[in-house]
Order: sequence, then structure tokens, then C-alpha cells
Amino acid sequence: MPLSKNSATFTEFSFNITEETKAQFSLQPGQTEYVLQVDEDGDGTFDQELQHSASLYQLLIHGVSVVSVAPSSNQVLQGDSIDIDVVVANEGTENETFDVSTFYDSNIVGTQTISLNPGAKTTLTFTWDTTDVAPGDYPIKAEAGVVPEETDTEDNIKTFDGTVEVSSPSPPWWQTWWPLLAVAVIIAVAVIFLVTRSEEL
Repeated sequence: MPLSKNSATFTEFSFNITEETKAQFSLQPGQTEYVLQVDEDGDGTFDQELQHSASLYQLLIHGVSVVSVAPSSNQVLQGDSIDIDVVVANEGTENETFDVSTFYDSNIVGTQTISLNPGAKTTLTFTWDTTDVAPGDYPIKAEAGVVPEETDTEDNIKTFDGTVEVSSPSPPWWQTWWPLLAVAVIIAVAVIFLVTRSEEL
């Protein structure tokens, strides 16, 4: 992972060399020299001061992730819309700008571009319009784009634990079976009436 020179903040370090001998030093960003103070007998008085040179580095981490993905419902009528909430996070040490996309099966729902500070999380909402979606069960997933110098990309994709069912809407009442049956009965009665009437004549 990349290192940035003199970009971390460290103050004072204390440690034991032996059970009695203690030492401490301090180093700030931008410093290239520090004084190591040594207390040889552990009486709280530093007996030696040693001059050293050093460069201070900070480990830079680039990484984003999809924390969760959740549709607002597990069922939707064809032609209606549902929301898909996606939580994403910046797990690195640097500000990141990246794309987040959601999918039903392998079809894209939408893409949003966001910027996140180190350690920040946010929730994005995508609206899925199912007007042209065939009835069926569909897996839902979200994907965060890989940022430059990111090495851990396994958590950039998250799949919803389940599916969303897109179902056909109910037909209008005049297309259901009972109006058709009523029409058939009326026609049958009319035919019987006409046949009976003709025989009487």
C-alpha cells in the first residue's frame, strides 16, 4: 500500500528497554530528527539523551464497500416502482469519489456518483421502474466501483438475500371469467328462445 511521507501525527512514545531501564521520544510530522531519552535506573530521571534521524510515514489505504442492499418490498406489480436502498462506506484513509450501481438480475437499475470522507457511510436510494420488466423473480445486487489503488475488492459487491417478485397486474373486470360466462349464458338463452319461438310459429 502507498506511503505518504510526514503525513501522520505522532506525539510521545514511552517504552521499557529492561525492567528498570525506560526510554521515551517524541516525533512530529515534518521532523527528521528526534532525541531518545533514557532512564537507566528507573528513578524518573533521564540519564542519557541520544540524537537520532528518522522519517515519519503514514500508511495510505484506499477502499470502499457496499455494506447492505435492501428493496422496499419483495413483491411489485408489473408497471409499478419500488425503492432499493444501498449503504456504502469508505473504509480507507483518503477521500474517495466513486460510482455505485444497482442491478436486477444482470440489468442495471441506475448509477449514482458519490464522494465519501474516510470512515464515512451513506445511504443511496435507487428507484426501479418495472414497466418493461417481465413477470418473474429477480435477484437484486449493488456494486461500488473500484477506486484507484484499491486492493480489497471482494466487498465492493453485495447481493440482496432473497429475490423480488414482479407479478402481472389483475386484468380489468370485463376480461375476467365471470362476465364472459354471463355473456355466454345470455347468448344461450337467446338462442333457445329464438329456436322455441320459431317452432311455435
